[in-house]
Amino acid sequence: MQLRWLLGGLMAGVLVLLGQVIAGQQASELRVRATLPEETAEVKALFIQGYNAWGIDDHDEAIEAFSRAIELDPQNARLYLWRARTLQLKGDDDGAIVDFTRALELPAHVVDNVAYAYHERGLSLKNQGRLDAAIADFTQAIEVNPEMAIAYSDRGFTLQDQGSLEQGTADLKRAMEIDSYVANVYINRGAALKVSNQRDAIIAHYSRAIALNPNKSSFYHHRALQLMQAERFDEAIADFNRAIELDPNNSGAQRELDELLRDQP
Repeated sequence: MQLRWLLGGLMAGVLVLLGQVIAGQQASELRVRATLPEETAEVKALFIQGYNAWGIDDHDEAIEAFSRAIELDPQNARLYLWRARTLQLKGDDDGAIVDFTRALELPAHVVDNVAYAYHERGLSLKNQGRLDAAIADFTQAIEVNPEMAIAYSDRGFTLQDQGSLEQGTADLKRAMEIDSYVANVYINRGAALKVSNQRDAIIAHYSRAIALNPNKSSFYHHRALQLMQAERFDEAIADFNRAIELDPNNSGAQRELDELLRDQP
């Protein structure tokens, strides 16, 4: 029951953050729509079909709908952007990079989509271990949108991965200054990967959230659940204890810790 409640809360967080992104994109679209051709009704319908499928993690249907829309409107940047996002979720970083690049070559229906495309292409480049190229894309995203907190934090973690600890820490600090809730993005990224059961990646995202905000009980609780499922029991116990230390009223963490200790050989 507790796990179901946690998953429900995570999905609610995903929807809130997605709603904020969409609201920002809609505001930007009003500023540039007049300079671009209107989408046809059929293209709009296919986009909505793909977007709805994406929202319920039906990635194959989403890709099919976006691809059909692209056949009808091959100069539409946002169609490539959303297909790229879906390919990225499926683990197809090569395909995602191609589509993000195409989106950047075309006029954007939404001004902010340029920053999103650079940032998200950077994530795929990072997944491939191409850290210099990823940092370059995160930097481009920041140049387009200097208030893009998530681009600072992703650049910061990548710089730290390269050993540039001071520069990376400065970026993480800047990300938190812009948006104190940016750590929640990593929790939501982890939640999105549960469909494909990428446990190591989920734990890595939760660890980044903790690095940004080390005083959030629920972050340790989320990571503890994943560590427990990975049978990394000592680490899970440490995270449950930290979650309870930060929030003694976290009854779910206490109950799951008690169950884990009881079931340990």
